[in-house]
Amino acid sequence: MSTRVLLVALAVVVASAACGDDGRTLAPAPPTTASTAPVATLPPSSEGLSVLRLTSTDVTDGGAVDARLTCDGENEPPLLVITGAPPAAAELAVAVVDLDAGGFVHWVVSGLPPSTDVVDPARLPEGAVVGRAGTGVVGWDGPCPPPDDPPHRYEFRAYALAEPAGIAEGASGAEAVAVLDDAAIERAILTATYR
Repeated sequence: MSTRVLLVALAVVVASAACGDDGRTLAPAPPTTASTAPVATLPPSSEGLSVLRLTSTDVTDGGAVDARLTCDGENEPPLLVITGAPPAAAELAVAVVDLDAGGFVHWVVSGLPPSTDVVDPARLPEGAVVGRAGTGVVGWDGPCPPPDDPPHRYEFRAYALAEPAGIAEGASGAEAVAVLDDAAIERAILTATYR
Protein backbone atom coordinates (compact mmCIF):
# COMPACT_ATOMS: atom_id res chain seq x y z
CA MET A 1 0.00 0.00 0.00
CA SER A 2 1.39 3.34 -0.95
CA THR A 3 2.11 5.98 1.64
CA ARG A 4 -0.43 8.27 0.12
CA VAL A 5 -3.28 5.73 0.36
CA LEU A 6 -2.19 4.92 3.92
CA LEU A 7 -2.37 8.63 4.91
CA VAL A 8 -5.84 9.04 3.39
CA ALA A 9 -7.10 5.91 5.20
CA LEU A 10 -5.58 7.14 8.46
CA ALA A 11 -7.25 10.58 8.04
CA VAL A 12 -10.66 8.92 7.48
CA VAL A 13 -10.23 6.79 10.63
CA VAL A 14 -9.21 9.84 12.71
CA ALA A 15 -12.12 11.92 11.37
CA SER A 16 -14.63 9.14 12.10
CA ALA A 17 -13.32 8.73 15.64
CA ALA A 18 -13.52 12.48 16.23
CA CYS A 19 -17.19 12.65 15.18
CA GLY A 20 -18.24 9.69 17.32
CA ASP A 21 -21.81 9.66 15.89
CA ASP A 22 -23.77 9.28 12.73
CA GLY A 23 -23.51 12.97 11.79
CA ARG A 24 -27.17 13.79 12.54
CA THR A 25 -26.56 15.70 15.79
CA LEU A 26 -24.42 18.71 16.49
CA ALA A 27 -21.57 18.63 18.93
CA PRO A 28 -21.88 21.05 21.84
CA ALA A 29 -20.42 24.49 21.23
CA PRO A 30 -17.13 25.20 22.91
CA PRO A 31 -17.37 27.25 26.11
CA THR A 32 -17.15 30.99 25.65
CA THR A 33 -16.02 33.66 28.01
CA ALA A 34 -18.53 36.29 29.14
CA SER A 35 -18.10 39.69 27.62
CA THR A 36 -17.47 42.54 30.00
CA ALA A 37 -18.64 45.10 27.47
CA PRO A 38 -21.82 46.92 28.59
CA VAL A 39 -25.00 45.87 26.85
CA ALA A 40 -27.21 48.68 25.62
CA THR A 41 -30.81 48.33 26.75
CA LEU A 42 -33.78 50.31 25.60
CA PRO A 43 -36.27 51.65 28.12
CA PRO A 44 -39.60 49.85 28.02
CA SER A 45 -42.06 51.51 25.70
CA SER A 46 -45.15 53.04 27.30
CA GLU A 47 -46.78 53.67 23.95
CA GLY A 48 -50.35 52.43 23.95
CA LEU A 49 -50.38 51.81 27.69
CA SER A 50 -52.62 53.63 30.13
CA VAL A 51 -53.02 53.67 33.84
CA LEU A 52 -56.41 54.67 35.17
CA ARG A 53 -56.02 57.25 37.93
CA LEU A 54 -58.49 58.87 40.28
CA THR A 55 -57.77 62.12 42.09
CA SER A 56 -59.90 64.76 43.72
CA THR A 57 -59.76 68.34 44.86
CA ASP A 58 -62.05 67.30 47.73
CA VAL A 59 -60.45 64.04 48.90
CA THR A 60 -56.79 63.28 49.62
CA ASP A 61 -55.73 59.67 49.26
CA GLY A 62 -54.90 58.39 52.75
CA GLY A 63 -56.35 61.50 54.41
CA ALA A 64 -59.59 62.28 56.19
CA VAL A 65 -62.86 62.98 54.38
CA ASP A 66 -63.71 66.68 54.67
CA ALA A 67 -66.69 67.09 57.02
CA ARG A 68 -68.56 69.19 54.44
CA LEU A 69 -68.96 65.99 52.35
CA THR A 70 -70.63 64.19 55.28
CA CYS A 71 -73.86 64.24 57.28
CA ASP A 72 -72.03 66.41 59.82
CA GLY A 73 -71.55 69.11 57.18
CA GLU A 74 -73.35 70.08 53.97
CA ASN A 75 -73.44 66.53 52.57
CA GLU A 76 -71.85 67.82 49.34
CA PRO A 77 -70.72 65.26 46.78
CA PRO A 78 -67.02 65.29 45.84
CA LEU A 79 -65.59 66.42 42.54
CA LEU A 80 -63.52 63.56 41.06
CA VAL A 81 -60.88 63.65 38.33
CA ILE A 82 -60.25 60.59 36.13
CA THR A 83 -57.19 60.26 33.89
CA GLY A 84 -55.63 57.45 31.89
CA ALA A 85 -58.77 55.70 30.68
CA PRO A 86 -57.65 52.71 28.60
CA PRO A 87 -58.29 52.79 24.83
CA ALA A 88 -60.57 49.76 25.20
CA ALA A 89 -62.91 51.58 27.58
CA ALA A 90 -66.49 52.01 26.36
CA GLU A 91 -67.73 53.47 29.65
CA LEU A 92 -66.44 54.87 32.94
CA ALA A 93 -68.14 54.76 36.33
CA VAL A 94 -67.49 55.94 39.89
CA ALA A 95 -68.63 54.70 43.29
CA VAL A 96 -68.01 55.48 46.96
CA VAL A 97 -68.15 52.56 49.38
CA ASP A 98 -67.75 52.30 53.18
CA LEU A 99 -65.46 49.33 53.79
CA ASP A 100 -66.29 49.24 57.49
CA ALA A 101 -70.06 49.11 57.02
CA GLY A 102 -70.29 45.99 54.89
CA GLY A 103 -69.67 47.81 51.60
CA PHE A 104 -72.41 50.39 52.20
CA VAL A 105 -72.71 52.45 49.00
CA HIS A 106 -72.74 56.24 49.33
CA TRP A 107 -72.71 57.05 45.62
CA VAL A 108 -72.61 55.33 42.26
CA VAL A 109 -72.61 56.89 38.79
CA SER A 110 -72.24 54.85 35.60
CA GLY A 111 -72.70 55.55 31.91
CA LEU A 112 -69.89 58.10 31.83
CA PRO A 113 -68.27 58.49 28.39
CA PRO A 114 -64.66 57.21 28.26
CA SER A 115 -63.54 60.78 27.51
CA THR A 116 -64.83 61.96 30.91
CA ASP A 117 -62.05 63.56 32.90
CA VAL A 118 -64.06 65.37 35.60
CA VAL A 119 -67.02 63.92 37.45
CA ASP A 120 -68.82 67.01 38.69
CA PRO A 121 -72.05 65.96 40.42
CA ALA A 122 -73.64 69.30 39.48
CA ARG A 123 -72.85 68.78 35.77
CA LEU A 124 -72.91 65.09 34.93
CA PRO A 125 -72.51 64.37 31.20
CA GLU A 126 -75.43 63.28 29.06
CA GLY A 127 -76.01 59.56 29.43
CA ALA A 128 -74.73 59.38 33.02
CA VAL A 129 -76.83 57.12 35.24
CA VAL A 130 -77.09 57.70 38.99
CA GLY A 131 -77.86 54.82 41.33
CA ARG A 132 -79.30 54.72 44.85
CA ALA A 133 -77.13 55.01 47.95
CA GLY A 134 -77.58 52.45 50.72
CA THR A 135 -80.11 54.79 52.37
CA GLY A 136 -82.31 54.77 49.27
CA VAL A 137 -81.33 58.28 48.19
CA VAL A 138 -80.70 58.58 44.44
CA GLY A 139 -77.35 60.34 44.26
CA TRP A 140 -74.77 61.25 46.87
CA ASP A 141 -75.42 60.43 50.52
CA GLY A 142 -72.21 61.23 52.38
CA PRO A 143 -70.40 59.37 55.14
CA CYS A 144 -72.26 59.24 58.43
CA PRO A 145 -70.73 56.54 60.65
CA PRO A 146 -72.07 55.95 64.17
CA PRO A 147 -70.44 58.39 66.63
CA ASP A 148 -68.95 55.61 68.81
CA ASP A 149 -67.31 53.78 65.88
CA PRO A 150 -63.62 54.01 65.12
CA PRO A 151 -62.86 55.85 61.84
CA HIS A 152 -64.48 54.22 58.82
CA ARG A 153 -62.52 53.66 55.61
CA TYR A 154 -64.11 54.92 52.41
CA GLU A 155 -63.08 53.86 48.92
CA PHE A 156 -63.65 56.34 46.12
CA ARG A 157 -63.51 54.14 43.03
CA ALA A 158 -63.23 54.76 39.30
CA TYR A 159 -63.98 51.96 36.86
CA ALA A 160 -63.19 51.49 33.17
CA LEU A 161 -65.51 49.07 31.36
CA ALA A 162 -65.05 47.48 27.94
CA GLU A 163 -68.81 47.45 27.39
CA PRO A 164 -71.65 49.58 28.77
CA ALA A 165 -72.77 48.23 32.15
CA GLY A 166 -76.47 48.70 31.43
CA ILE A 167 -77.22 49.97 34.93
CA ALA A 168 -80.61 51.67 35.18
CA GLU A 169 -81.28 55.08 36.71
CA GLY A 170 -82.05 54.65 40.42
CA ALA A 171 -80.71 51.09 40.54
CA SER A 172 -79.58 49.67 43.86
CA GLY A 173 -76.10 50.96 44.62
CA ALA A 174 -75.00 47.59 46.00
CA GLU A 175 -76.14 45.80 42.83
CA ALA A 176 -74.56 48.45 40.61
CA VAL A 177 -71.22 48.21 42.43
CA ALA A 178 -71.30 44.39 42.12
CA VAL A 179 -71.81 44.74 38.35
CA LEU A 180 -69.00 47.30 38.08
CA ASP A 181 -66.60 45.20 40.17
CA ASP A 182 -67.21 42.19 37.90
CA ALA A 183 -67.06 44.07 34.59
CA ALA A 184 -64.13 46.45 35.18
CA ILE A 185 -61.10 46.11 32.93
CA GLU A 186 -59.28 48.71 35.05
CA ARG A 187 -60.01 50.46 38.32
CA ALA A 188 -58.46 53.19 40.43
CA ILE A 189 -59.08 53.81 44.13
CA LEU A 190 -58.69 56.66 46.60
CA THR A 191 -59.06 55.72 50.26
CA ALA A 192 -59.95 58.19 53.00
CA THR A 193 -61.30 57.90 56.53
CA TYR A 194 -64.01 59.64 58.50
CA ARG A 195 -65.17 59.56 62.12
